[in-house]
Amino acid sequence: MLLRLLQLLLAAVGLALATSARAELIRTAVPRASLNYLSIYAAEAKGLFKDEGLENETIAIGGPAAIAALLSGNVDFSGAGGSGLRAAAKGAELKAIFYQTEKVTWFFVVHPSIKSVADLKGKKIAVGLIGDSEDRFSTMFVENNGLSAKDITRIPMGTSSGARIAAIKSGSLQAAVLDPGGMIVAEKEGLHSLAFLGDLFPLPFQGYVVTDKKIAENPGQIRRWIRAMSRALLFLRERPEEAADIGIRKLQLGNINRAMLIEATKAYTRLSSRRSRLAFTRRNQEHSRIRGSRSHEYGRASARSATSRPSLCRRGQKRVATERLGQIADSAIISRLLGAIRYRI
Repeated sequence: MLLRLLQLLLAAVGLALATSARAELIRTAVPRASLNYLSIYAAEAKGLFKDEGLENETIAIGGPAAIAALLSGNVDFSGAGGSGLRAAAKGAELKAIFYQTEKVTWFFVVHPSIKSVADLKGKKIAVGLIGDSEDRFSTMFVENNGLSAKDITRIPMGTSSGARIAAIKSGSLQAAVLDPGGMIVAEKEGLHSLAFLGDLFPLPFQGYVVTDKKIAENPGQIRRWIRAMSRALLFLRERPEEAADIGIRKLQLGNINRAMLIEATKAYTRLSSRRSRLAFTRRNQEHSRIRGSRSHEYGRASARSATSRPSLCRRGQKRVATERLGQIADSAIISRLLGAIRYRI
C-alpha cells in the first residue's frame, strides 16, 4: 500500500514537472498594479495562464516605456494601449488584440475646494507620465470645459494612487486621475469626483497590444493568452470577494481594506457593458457544452471573445469611435488599430 502511494506521488510530481517544462514563458507589461489591471493578477493566481500552457510574468511599466519594451522584444504583451496607438500613428508595427472595457474607467478626483473645472485654472493635476493616456485625457477634459492646456500644470506622479490622494489632501496638488479603487479611497478621505471620464470618452479602454511580428509568428500563443484573460474578467465579475483577496496581495492600492476593495471591484465590473457580459456568457456556456468535463469552472471563453467591446467595429460604431479618438491620432491609424479588435487569429 505504501509503495503504491509512493508511485502515485512520483507520477503526480513527474506530470507537474512535465507540464511546467512545456509551459511557454511570457511577459506582460501593465501601466500599474491597480484595480484596472487586477484581471491579469487574477489570471496568474487562479492558474488560468497555466491552463493554457503559459507561464506569465507581469511587469509594471507605464506609457511609452512599455511600448519600447514591447518593440524590443523584452515583453510579449503590453497593456499600454493608448501609448501603443500613438506609437502606431508614428509607424510602429503594432495591433490591438484585447480591450477590457468599452469606455474609460477613470475618475477625475479633486480637492474639496474645487467645485468646477474653472476652479482648476492655475492649479496642479497629477498624471502618471507626461504624454501618457492619463495626461492626454486630463488635458482633453479641461479643454472640453473651457480651459486650455496652459491653464493647468500637469505633474508626473508615477503609479501610486495613495501618493496622489495624499498630495491632494495636503494641498500640493488639486486634482488627479484615479481608477475605481483609488476613487473609493479618495471618497473616504474627503475628496470628491468632478467627473467620471467614461461618460466623456466612451471608447475602448485598457487595451493590450502586440507586435505584427508576434501575430505572424505565434498566433496560437496570442489566442491562449486571450482565453486566459477573458476567463479572468469573468472571474472578477462572478467572484468579486475572491478577486479582492487577490488584489489585497498583489495591487498597490494604499490605504484600502478588503470591504472597500470588494466594493471597488464590483464598481469596476459594472463599467463593462451588459451586452459584453452577455456575449461572454453565451460563448462561455456554448464552449462549456462542447468541452464538457474538460471545461474550467470559469469556462473557456473562445478567442472570438477577444475583447469586451466585440461590436465596436460594426458599421457606424467604428466611425463614432474613430471620430472620438481623432484628437489623439490620425484617423487612418485609428481605423487600423480598431480593426485589429475584430481580427480573428
